[in-house]
Amino acid sequence: MPRLLPLSCGPGWWSPSVPLSLRRTVARTTVFGICISRWLLQPPRRKHQFTGLEREAWHHLTSRFPAVAQGSAQLAEMLSAEELAHLLSADQLNTPSELFVWQCALHWVQHRPAERARHLPVLLAAVRLHHMDRRAFFRQVAKNPLVVADSLCQPAVSAASEFFYRRNAGLARAVEPRLPHQVMFVVGGWTDQGPTTHVETYDTKANEWQQVLVEEEAGPKVYHATAVLGHCIYVIGGFGSDEYYSTCQSFHVVTKTWADLSPMNARRYYLASAVLGNDIYAIGGLDGVRRHRSVEKYNPYDNQWRFVASMNSKRSDAGATEFNGKIYVVGGFDGFECVKSAEVYDPDADQWTFIRPMISRRSGITCVVYHGYIYTAGGYNGSAFLSCCERFNPVTNSWTSGHNMRSRRGNLALGVVNDKIYAIGGSGGNYIMKTVEHFDDSTNEWLPAADLRVARYGTSAIVVEDIPNVLDYVKRKLAVPRVQAREKIGSSSCAATQTDRSHHLNTSDSEDEEV
Repeated sequence: MPRLLPLSCGPGWWSPSVPLSLRRTVARTTVFGICISRWLLQPPRRKHQFTGLEREAWHHLTSRFPAVAQGSAQLAEMLSAEELAHLLSADQLNTPSELFVWQCALHWVQHRPAERARHLPVLLAAVRLHHMDRRAFFRQVAKNPLVVADSLCQPAVSAASEFFYRRNAGLARAVEPRLPHQVMFVVGGWTDQGPTTHVETYDTKANEWQQVLVEEEAGPKVYHATAVLGHCIYVIGGFGSDEYYSTCQSFHVVTKTWADLSPMNARRYYLASAVLGNDIYAIGGLDGVRRHRSVEKYNPYDNQWRFVASMNSKRSDAGATEFNGKIYVVGGFDGFECVKSAEVYDPDADQWTFIRPMISRRSGITCVVYHGYIYTAGGYNGSAFLSCCERFNPVTNSWTSGHNMRSRRGNLALGVVNDKIYAIGGSGGNYIMKTVEHFDDSTNEWLPAADLRVARYGTSAIVVEDIPNVLDYVKRKLAVPRVQAREKIGSSSCAATQTDRSHHLNTSDSEDEEV
């Protein structure tokens, strides 16, 4: 790509005479994003003129950093050492690992080693070495020839080495992990006290769970379903202390408010859910007497539930997910036995079709999409709780066995966050689990993660991305977030996702209009 013209970086692009949609599109492009983000380092007399779109360009760079770094030669060509260090040290930098940050810094130096090697200490200081994988640190940082040859790099290397050798907790706290761009919420479930309202959030960067306290509870629930649209979490159906629910409630993670939405047409617990486009689907389940093969979908714009085509089989305690514009439902219990059948829903034809059945019968499961496959793990086969995992290839219509989890668990929650599958809680038969493990297909193994604060099964996990107030949900401060009282649905912010999705853009609009 040719070098940018002066106008590309100048005030002309951000004049109110240029359509906002065009300026926003420009801000989201990699080259212009880099260019405009450079204004963050300029004197205040310039910065105040570009606050709204400048913030958006900065958000583009930090939230999509892996794609920007891997796909843009301009990152190495355009940024100075000071600007790159500013970017790499950002709390908001979305990076798969600190090793990746180091590799980006090293690539920048190696682009022009003769003139840039002297900047290595500044760039190394931007890497959070204490949060790097131990083996990667010693092999790729501490023994790097450029690092070894530069005496100014040694204090940082020595401090990190001391931490890895001694596991000094004080050093670990002194270097904060970056803020996550994805936060996993675990809502409700069955504890040793029965159904719970307890909500926890998981911070992958710190490997910690945090309790989210609410001033007015959404009500204790177990065997419910959850879904997410934008920044709204929807909690659907379930079972309370003595009631089967048809309710639907939403929690807006930005405004931190609950809202009661229109109920489903049928009571459902042990149901599955999936999001397709802007609609939420509630699939199967049990109303306390009958099992359902019926399916209904919720439109947040008009706050209504409507029936769609029913499944071919009754099933409760099944898993469901969306993949390539279709909904897949697998396993469950049909009232007589745990099943291994699976089917797919085509919204254009409004029709369910059987697909290849799973290898193992299982109920008490959920399923997730991960790297082009549909995964399910654990569950109950009618006689034992399972640790086995299998995945479905929609292209070949085939199932293959995966690596077993470390623990047998049924009625667990599954979620994909930070490019890993997490298996959360569950029942081991005569005990409730608080353990969590994660799977990475690059290593093909399940590894332990931090335990839940409260052991539970029959819970549900959901992942929310790019939360503006993420500090309310991760452990970076002493205050525990509290949630405002639930609102009755009028024109709730969660009733229509467009309001939610444009939240941070609306902020930019108001600032931009003041220019």
